[in-house]
Amino acid sequence: MKLFTIGYGGRHKDELISMLRENYIQVVVDVRLRPGLHSIKKPFCLLCAEKNAVDCHRKLIADYLIETKGVSVVHLE
Repeated sequence: MKLFTIGYGGRHKDELISMLRENYIQVVVDVRLRPGLHSIKKPFCLLCAEKNAVDCHRKLIADYLIETKGVSVVHLE
């Protein structure tokens, strides 16, 4: 499974949508409150506010999924 992450901070909504479409993202999971990743079986993207993944907890979630589920991760920046 492939996992993407993206932050919307500082981006115009058209830029955000374009980045998601360019990468064929079908599911966006907002991780600002409570992530629910239990039954996702297609490419998805973790969404949060911080533009850079290194400044965001979505990187911690992605790292955990790499270690436990063997997913590949692309941080859209």
